[in-house]
Amino acid sequence: SLLHHAIVRYSQQSYAEAFALIKEAEEMAPQLGDPAFCYELYAVLSDVYDNAYDKTATLRYYQRSLDAAQQAHNDQWAARMLNNLATTFDQLEERDSFMYYMQQVEPLLPKLDGVIRAVALCNMGSCQLKEGDTIAAKQSLLQALKLTYLDKANYLLANIAKGEGDFNRATDLWYQTLQAEELDLQIKAHEQLIRHFSQQQDFRRSSELSQRLNDLYRRSSELSDRTGIHGMQQQYERAQAEQRQYRLVIILLGIASLLLLLLLSLSYYHRWRIRHYNQLVSDISIQLTDMEQLRQKLNQQQQTDQQQQLLAADIIARLRTLAQRGQPASEADWTALVDAYRQHCP
Repeated sequence: SLLHHAIVRYSQQSYAEAFALIKEAEEMAPQLGDPAFCYELYAVLSDVYDNAYDKTATLRYYQRSLDAAQQAHNDQWAARMLNNLATTFDQLEERDSFMYYMQQVEPLLPKLDGVIRAVALCNMGSCQLKEGDTIAAKQSLLQALKLTYLDKANYLLANIAKGEGDFNRATDLWYQTLQAEELDLQIKAHEQLIRHFSQQQDFRRSSELSQRLNDLYRRSSELSDRTGIHGMQQQYERAQAEQRQYRLVIILLGIASLLLLLLLSLSYYHRWRIRHYNQLVSDISIQLTDMEQLRQKLNQQQQTDQQQQLLAADIIARLRTLAQRGQPASEADWTALVDAYRQHCP
């Protein structure tokens, strides 16, 4: 898979290729909907950013990995991420956040084993020390060391030994912590030893340790992203922004094309309606003209029929006969003629 290939390339210090692969895997993660894959992916990303000294991104991906672990209902995975979150906030000396995540990991403690349990016990010891319960803290730290060696547990036990007045044991444990992988633990161990030897007026040792501490401070201030992740992240974000802008332009062009098509369709439809309306008006006008001509013809035909009916009436025939004989028409004949006219030509 992309993720495993990215891990291999990262271990081979091919950081650019590894980062590109892991970011591609991250883009695919929501589509896969696999909590186990998301847990592993975000855990790897958090380690990548932790190595790049980007605590903000580290914490963000620890939280995403924790969410995926909880979706997968895997207590071991969830405890591991809770440990990582608590440890990071403890390093940053953000007590409230540290205590918050420790409260979440505490109910899972009986279900844990191995390194995950050891780290949880170590953080528990740190939490108990912050609460002032030295006895419980010492017990938790010793239980953690029975499972595996932890520099942080050694350092905290040294501080407890100092509080108990056992300076020899405290000094031994602080010296062991000088070899810790975490730079912040090395610095804290140097500070404790310098303070102790200064109180003992062993200025030679305190001076030597002070010089070494100054070197550590310089290293701490000069810590840089040797993997180049920050530059690649910025390049990736620029590429993503350009891609989003490109997609937005394509969407806007698509919308503009649809609007243009709609306007053309409306224009065509409007012209079609106008032509249809004009044709309809023309047809109606022609029909009205035809009806008027038909009406006139009917009127003419009706008048002709009425005239013929009037001419065929009996009174007309009588009047003709009287006229041929030279006899005048009577009053009754004229009355009959009027009645016939009214009947046939109303």
